[in-house]
Amino acid sequence: MIRILTILIVPAFAFVSIVSADDDRISGPLWNMMEELKLKRSEYERIGEKEQDQLARLRLLEEQIALSGQLILKIERNIRGLQDAIENSRAELGDANIIAERKKDALYGRLKYAYKTGNRPGWTAVLLSRNPTEILSGLKNMKTILEYDRHLVVSYRELSLSISAGITRLNADMNRLDKLKSDYENELSLRKTTLDTRRKLLDKLRKDKTILANAMDRLEEDTRSISGIFDDLESEKKDTEADREFPGLVDKQGDLIWPVYGPIVRSFGTKKDKRGIKLTNPGIDIKAPYGSRVSAAAPGRVIYVSWLRGYGQFVIVEHGQSYYTLYANLGSVMVDVADEVKAGQIIALVGDSGTLEGSRLHFELRQGKQQLNPVDWLR
Repeated sequence: MIRILTILIVPAFAFVSIVSADDDRISGPLWNMMEELKLKRSEYERIGEKEQDQLARLRLLEEQIALSGQLILKIERNIRGLQDAIENSRAELGDANIIAERKKDALYGRLKYAYKTGNRPGWTAVLLSRNPTEILSGLKNMKTILEYDRHLVVSYRELSLSISAGITRLNADMNRLDKLKSDYENELSLRKTTLDTRRKLLDKLRKDKTILANAMDRLEEDTRSISGIFDDLESEKKDTEADREFPGLVDKQGDLIWPVYGPIVRSFGTKKDKRGIKLTNPGIDIKAPYGSRVSAAAPGRVIYVSWLRGYGQFVIVEHGQSYYTLYANLGSVMVDVADEVKAGQIIALVGDSGTLEGSRLHFELRQGKQQLNPVDWLR
């Protein structure tokens, strides 16, 4: 019994049914995103200072800002998840510590009793009895006591091992949390530097009328790229989860929430610009102060968060039954792919990414591959 006691009496720390964050799930995607950002920043540094390189520099800066924003959002969510896991672990470890102390006291009590009696009285009574019934009853009682002692020993040992493993995982979670917080602060600093660099470059480019005209021309190409995204979504579409959860917008015409309030500076459809060149706008452009909140026009699920030249940072929300809304030229995105959003929920902030015309929101509404005039659907 003394040998068993030596094996079992370990520090009675808490329990281990801890839902600790999975290393691959947390570090893998974030690490990949960080590596992609490093490549973007290296590519930017290799671009020359020639005038024709300036739009390429702007594109890379905006790609960095978009990717950095997504990275920061994911880090924030992982930090919150780890903080919750650590809090739950500590609570579970505290509860398990109480249980372990009780088991340890029970073990000490049994060992103390065995030491004092040497387990002789029970066996002596069985061996000296001449009554078969008493012998069987005594043996049964002895078996019950031995089974109890065995269960107490095994359960305490298993709990102790679980406690030790739980402490290890808790410490690992705390180390990961510290690393994430450090990465978060570092990325915030880098993002601020990139934003300042972009602002100075924009001020320079907006004075160049040739560059402004070229940027407008490229918008046509970018519009085709967006249409290609919707074509792919529809061609791959079957019975999506959004179709089952959201009713679509068929009964919402004239009742959609304005994603942001302000004057429409570019209307839907094909128009001629000042040069007499026809330009097609698949949505509307709403003038709004930089940093204004962008609301989801209707309930749905985020299915796309990305960056495209001419559109800048953009978000696509699926509303079911092949209805989609698109929000572009964003400064910051506050949702991620697969997030469910409610009507009026803040999903982004107005920016001037992808455009040289100042802060505005580009907003599109589609049913399948068909472009709809948002004005006909907004309140």
